[in-house]
Amino acid sequence: MHKHHNFRTGIILSVMFLVIIICFIIFEQIFIKEKPVNKKKTDIALITDSHKKNANDDSEVAKKAISMYCEDNKYTFETYVPSSDKVEDCLASIDKASKDKAKVIICVGSTLGEAVYLAQGRYPDISFFLINGEPVSNDGSVTQTD
Repeated sequence: MHKHHNFRTGIILSVMFLVIIICFIIFEQIFIKEKPVNKKKTDIALITDSHKKNANDDSEVAKKAISMYCEDNKYTFETYVPSSDKVEDCLASIDKASKDKAKVIICVGSTLGEAVYLAQGRYPDISFFLINGEPVSNDGSVTQTD
């Protein structure tokens, strides 16, 4: 039974590593194509639900990792924090990132699920990543992709 547990842990870690590599490949494909002469205000946006009193450790880890990635690759980066967990406030942060010309929006927190679900339709040219959540409609149904 102990060997089975180690095998399962190894598989999970391998899958997680593969997902990280795929994310970096997607980032490179989005930004390598053509860099405009006029620098964008924001290339990558991080939207967190860390307005809560207990700061989300995942948000801090994501912020540090994205900041390092952007610094190393000469991309701009901005953090947006909705004023509350309301879908409208979360969407307002996504809208702001879109207006700032973000091509990738990374959202951290389960409270952002419905906002990401709605924003995907509004902004088809933006790549969304949702950490610790799923894009869901207001009735709780999960987004289906083909």
